[in-house]
Amino acid sequence: KIPGKALAGGFKLPLAEGKGYVIAPNITSDKATGIGAYSDDDIRRVFNEGKGKAGRFLYVMPWSYYAGMTTEDKEALIAALREVPPVSNVVPPSVIR
Repeated sequence: KIPGKALAGGFKLPLAEGKGYVIAPNITSDKATGIGAYSDDDIRRVFNEGKGKAGRFLYVMPWSYYAGMTTEDKEALIAALREVPPVSNVVPPSVIR
């Protein structure tokens, strides 16, 4: 966690030797740098298919765990994400080799 940036991403996660790193995304409700511009259907696709708003596969999203959740649990998680205050935080791209 980066102080003052709860759920706003930016934490670097190293991959296996020489494979690069992934940077955690901003999952706050910020419309410009977070998931605030995602529709509920966009978020459902993240949970069910591991694909972001643009349709690209989200490399480190453990979507297969979320896909097995009940519909009610997914809807509750979407509602909880909608309550996260927006934090503007531009996250640099991950480097995957």
